Amino acid sequence: MSATYGRIVKDGLWENNGVLCMLLGMCPTMAMTGTGTNGLGMGLATAAVMAASNLMVAMFRNWVTHEVRIPVYILIVAANVTFVDLVMNAWMHELY
Repeated sequence: MSATYGRIVKDGLWENNGVLCMLLGMCPTMAMTGTGTNGLGMGLATAAVMAASNLMVAMFRNWVTHEVRIPVYILIVAANVTFVDLVMNAWMHELY
């Protein structure tokens, strides 16, 4: 019985911990942002990419076959990241 509880604790704290995975994913962001303004700009750009990508994936979900679904979704996210990058370079050059 205690081995089961130990396994549950190990899974919850280490192997299936979504918060830890998200925190590890933030390491490049924290390394690139030296000020609060840069961090806020990167956060807003990330939120814009996520919102636009989710909207486009929802729009194209019924048209894309299961065989090519993941590559199409990757292309959608990459296109949105490129678009936001170019917009920031054009109009928010100090933040870029």
